[in-house]
Amino acid sequence: LARSRRPVAVVDAPLLFEAGLRDRFDLTVCVTAPAAVRLSRAARRDGSPRAEVLRRERAQWPEARKRALSDVVIPNGGSRAALRRAVAGYQRAFELLAHGRGGST
Repeated sequence: LARSRRPVAVVDAPLLFEAGLRDRFDLTVCVTAPAAVRLSRAARRDGSPRAEVLRRERAQWPEARKRALSDVVIPNGGSRAALRRAVAGYQRAFELLAHGRGGST
């Protein structure tokens, strides 16, 4: 991160809150989806049985707790294209904010 030339860097950290790392970041974003969608996607992505996906999700903090602790919540119950559009909009806004904090214009 220290070598990044971009005003905004993204760190994908699914266990950010559980690991106590929230304070190491300027801003946290929670990308969320309905439980059924999350479970289906995880099972398809990992090839894991539903029971294993449920076990892993239960080992994490509840989604509602993560949403409450996050600075921004991005819903992800739709298509990948819709998520990309939402993320791109937020990234642009974050970059504009970063430039306003004394970065180059």
